[in-house]
Amino acid sequence: MRKTPAVLTIIFLILALASFCKFLELQNAVVDGDGIGVYFLCFEINDRVPNEEIPIYAHRFLNTALILTVVAVISGLAGVLEGARGDAKTSRPPD
Repeated sequence: MRKTPAVLTIIFLILALASFCKFLELQNAVVDGDGIGVYFLCFEINDRVPNEEIPIYAHRFLNTALILTVVAVISGLAGVLEGARGDAKTSRPPD
């Protein structure tokens, strides 16, 4: 397996895990005022999310996590298959 697909797989899985954690955080958010600010990996997404829109943001993070997980699996499988194909090209049949 080449290093590039492995690195991409790890990066996508880390981002998927962070998105899923943000989903859980927003699902369990306790709001005491008009709304909350949403931040992801030190970036401000929106500083004034009304209470009724918090579940929408939560499900967007869940969808992002699912998509990143699928992309990570596809990237990992592509690397494994490419590595297997490369091994088949370099190996010679027994004499």
